[in-house]
Amino acid sequence: MRHHLCFAAAAIIAATISASPSVAQSIAVYGDPGGSACFDAASAGDNSLSALQQCDLALSQMRLIGRDRTATHINRAIIRGLRGDHVGAHEDYLEARRAIPDLPESFVGEGNVAFIRGDFAAALSHYDRALELGLNDAHAGYFNRGLALERLGRPREAATAYQRALEYRPGWDIAEANLARVTAPAQTN
Repeated sequence: MRHHLCFAAAAIIAATISASPSVAQSIAVYGDPGGSACFDAASAGDNSLSALQQCDLALSQMRLIGRDRTATHINRAIIRGLRGDHVGAHEDYLEARRAIPDLPESFVGEGNVAFIRGDFAAALSHYDRALELGLNDAHAGYFNRGLALERLGRPREAATAYQRALEYRPGWDIAEANLARVTAPAQTN
C-alpha cells in the first residue's frame, strides 16, 4: 500500500496575532474507503460530525492495519482538534505514537495540543522533535516553532524560526507577517 504525507490546514490562524498553531500533518490512507474519507476530511479541515464518524467507522471496522491505522488515528486527531476535543486529539496522537514512535506528524499534532493548552515549552519540544525526525513539511514545523517561541517571550528565536519557514516556503504571507511583527522596532509613546 502506498503512503503519501501531505500538508493540511488543521487549526485556527488568527491573521495578526497567530494565536494557535497553523498546521497539522494529515497522512493519506490508500486502499480503505473509510480511512481515505477520514484523510480527505482532515486535509480539507472538515470538522463536521460526519467527518469524525467516518474516522470512527474506519477505525472500528478493523480493516485498517499498520501505517494506515496509525494514519487514521492522526487524521481523526486533526478533526477532533478542529472540533475542540483536545483530550480526544491527544489520545489519538498517543495511539499513533504507540504504533510508530518516530512519526513526525504525531509530534506536530501533540505540539498543537500542548500549544492550545498553553504549555508552550512542551509545544516547542514537540515541534523540535518533529523537525529532528525529518518532517516533510518543515515550513509548518518551523512556523509553529516560531509561534511557541513568541509565546515564551523569545522573539529573536521566533524570528529565526519564521525565517527558516520562509526558506522552505518562500513568500508565505502569514510567516512573512509574523517575521515582520517580531522584528519590528518597539514603539514608544
